[in-house]
Amino acid sequence: MAFRPNDRVVRQKTALRTWWCEWITICLTLIYSLLAFHDISNGEALLTSKIWFKNGFCVWKNEQVSSQYIVLIVFMILSLVFSRVGTATIYVSWVTS
Repeated sequence: MAFRPNDRVVRQKTALRTWWCEWITICLTLIYSLLAFHDISNGEALLTSKIWFKNGFCVWKNEQVSSQYIVLIVFMILSLVFSRVGTATIYVSWVTS
């Protein structure tokens, strides 16, 4: 395969986008952690939802569905759309989620 000048530009743009996504993820995780730590250290929900605090900050629940179920469904759909490995990897990921 011959080198195309556009390949380098595409790789650089993808790398920059990935770098920004990583930093945004780090910042959001830091904010989440600071909010949770503040309320945990005070022993009550001051900056967060009382229900969210009661559930341990990880799970949102409704009468019919929880946040874990929603994440599982979204993960399965994205895995099917973007997977190059095949359904075996998707199934293993689903079982271990």
